[in-house]
Amino acid sequence: MNLKHFIGPLGTLTAIGFIFALLNFFVKFINKNYILKLPKDKNYFVTYYKKIMKFIVKNHKTAGIITFILMLLHFFIAYNSHRIKITGIIAAIIMTAVVILGIYGKSIKRPRGKWLTIHRSLAFILIIAIIFHIL
Repeated sequence: MNLKHFIGPLGTLTAIGFIFALLNFFVKFINKNYILKLPKDKNYFVTYYKKIMKFIVKNHKTAGIITFILMLLHFFIAYNSHRIKITGIIAAIIMTAVVILGIYGKSIKRPRGKWLTIHRSLAFILIIAIIFHIL
């Protein structure tokens, strides 16, 4: 069976999953810097925003795991189809580091620390790596 036709769709799904996982940072940032500062007459908007934020935050870990699995499938099919790119290898290494740091962060008692700064920084570097990989 020729699986090379799955490379593109798996790559797209991986990017979508990564974007969803990345939303965790943005919804928290927006909440902290804007939503919490809204006047009381905007409670209707705040209520809906918090529902969306809760869904994204609650599913961040699941999105990260699914995205990592999709990336592995994308990588192995590309490798077995002899369509591997160095930009993809770089993006895969960065994503693996992000996932490992996420697992590490979940396993320690302190939720904040240098690991979180590195986890977030690598996630933003991964955006650039994915863009280069797609181009």
